Amino acid sequence: MLHPQIDTVLALPESVADCGFVLSTNGTVRPDLDSMLVQYEWLVAISLHGMESTHNRYTLSRDFTHVKKRIENLARKTIVHIYTTLHDEMTYEDLEWLFRFRDESGASFLRFVIPRQFGRYRPLSRTDLLDHLAERIDDRAGIKAERSNTRFATVDGTIRSTS
Repeated sequence: MLHPQIDTVLALPESVADCGFVLSTNGTVRPDLDSMLVQYEWLVAISLHGMESTHNRYTLSRDFTHVKKRIENLARKTIVHIYTTLHDEMTYEDLEWLFRFRDESGASFLRFVIPRQFGRYRPLSRTDLLDHLAERIDDRAGIKAERSNTRFATVDGTIRSTS
């Protein structure tokens, strides 16, 4: 969302046929571009990592309220998926809140991501969270354990696979 040519990037779905476009964001910047996300029918994946105190501790921020409102606003107008990285500070209450929030906000899907060794990696030792989720998953939620086969196009046209 901070790319200097973000308007051009967001208009790509108009000129590229037969390709799905997903914008992954932490939801904290450039809400002024939400109308373009809606206009070009982007699937917007927004990270939310539990209830307020849990999310803010995990992200080392105070952005929970802003991210929550962004999800609520966008989910009324376009497809929104909530992405949640599982982490050891989460509680069952966080997990249940995320399911309720998905339903109340109108988000289309809730994806729980098991941490992999890249980026800001923190291994998940709380397998009880996975056991709880296995009982709770429905047709609008999933657990992502493996790397994607997604290919990424950079703004300069370079194509790369996930690592």
